[in-house]
Amino acid sequence: MLATHPREEEQMKRVLAILIALSLVMSMFTGVFAPVPKARGFASPLPVNLLSASDFVILSESGITDANLSTITGNIGTYPITGAAIHVTCAEVTGTIYSSDAAGPLPCQGD
Repeated sequence: MLATHPREEEQMKRVLAILIALSLVMSMFTGVFAPVPKARGFASPLPVNLLSASDFVILSESGITDANLSTITGNIGTYPITGAAIHVTCAEVTGTIYSSDAAGPLPCQGD
């Protein structure tokens, strides 16, 4: 570390203090510390009518996978992609597996 004269050190501290003060003043004018407006009281979103999709517990357009051995209770399906993207077995699903083609697991009916 360079040895400085005490007067130079005091001048540097003043310059630093002035720069910090100027930064704070400028940030107030540029909106950095502007308050965030509060959310207005909007009504809750309306429920989405799923029509025939409501019969599915999993309905995907990108595929269905599982972790090790899964238990899925209800109907699952993929659309518009092929059934090759369904990576679960009939033994894991209590319900029906639907796909848009014959690829993937065969359609099976759970008990």
